[in-house]
Amino acid sequence: KTGLLVVATKKKQLLVYSWAGGLSSSGPLISRGSPLSLAEVPSCMCCVGDAVVVGYKKAYMHINLSTGAHTKVLDTDRLGVCLELPPSSMRAPRLLLSSGNRGVFVDMQTWTISNESISWTAPPISAS
Repeated sequence: KTGLLVVATKKKQLLVYSWAGGLSSSGPLISRGSPLSLAEVPSCMCCVGDAVVVGYKKAYMHINLSTGAHTKVLDTDRLGVCLELPPSSMRAPRLLLSSGNRGVFVDMQTWTISNESISWTAPPISAS
């Protein structure tokens, strides 16, 4: 399983591919198996390592791409964005999930929700 991971949705299916090329070259797109069934059409999605976080209407789900296992990360009243935050010298990589007018941080190693959160009038569209 080398190359870049490419993940896409088609209605209620999650399609997983490996791209044997690189950032600067072309190469074949190789399917990594049968499509995974989803509970509903996702509103947002974030690929992290060998996992995907999918945002549905009322919840964010963690999907392990190796096993296909689905685990609920967060219930929400209104979806917005799922952003991967880069690691820093003080913090491990995290996700920022929006839930209405607040953002919740999720540790990507333990998939637990942090006590920290932020409030906003509109969710961000990118993180740096």
